[in-house]
Amino acid sequence: MEKLSAEFRFFAPWKVLKAIRAATPPSAITVTGVGGHQMWSEIWWDVYEPGTFITSAGLGTMGFGIPASLGAKLADRSRPVVCIDGDGSFQMTFNNLALVREYNLPFVEIIFDNASLQLVKQWQVYMYGNRQIATRFSRNPDFVKIAEAYGIEGIRPSTYDELERAVKWAVRNNEPLVIDVTIDEDKDIVLPWVKPGDWLTDVILPKGMEDVTLRYDGD
Repeated sequence: MEKLSAEFRFFAPWKVLKAIRAATPPSAITVTGVGGHQMWSEIWWDVYEPGTFITSAGLGTMGFGIPASLGAKLADRSRPVVCIDGDGSFQMTFNNLALVREYNLPFVEIIFDNASLQLVKQWQVYMYGNRQIATRFSRNPDFVKIAEAYGIEGIRPSTYDELERAVKWAVRNNEPLVIDVTIDEDKDIVLPWVKPGDWLTDVILPKGMEDVTLRYDGD
C-alpha cells in the first residue's frame, strides 16, 4: 500500500467515524478506548449487529482498546476488528502491538490525536474554572513510527477519502493498520454534555443548538 499524504489538517470526529463506518462491513467488531473518542463513538457510531460494539463504558479503563481488540480478533478471526482510540489511551498499552504479527491478529487502530487527555481537560474547562493541569502535551511521539517499529503499516491521512480508502484496504486484505487522525484539541469537545449532578435540562449543547427547548412529559 502506498503511503498517504502527511499534509496537516484537523478532522471532525463525527466525520471520521462516518468515514470508518462506511469502510467496514456491518459485522465488524468495533472496540473503543476511554476518553473523548469513546463518547463521540457512543453518539455517532452506527451499530448494526448485537455484540459488535465493545467498550469499558463507565469503568473508564484507559488502555482498554488494544488488548480488547486483540481478544476480539482471537475470538473470531473471520470478522474485521476496528479500534477507535485516543492518543492517551493508545500510549497506555501500545506495547501489545507486538502480538499482532506474532500471533497474526490484525486489526485497524484509529487514533484520535488531539495532544491531550481530552475528556479530563473538558472537566477542567467546565467544572474547575478552566484550570488546565497535566492534560495537554505536544504531538509526540510519532505514532506512525511506533506502528512501523512493530512491523505494522502506519499512516497519517490528509482527507476523509484517504482515511476511508485506507480502512477499506486493511479490511479487504486482513492487514493490521494504525491511522493517526489529527483532531483540534480546543474546538472539538464532547457535546451535548451534562455535568455530574446537573439536571438534563442544564445540558451544554453544541454551538447552534443553544435555543433547543428540552421538555420532559413524564411524571
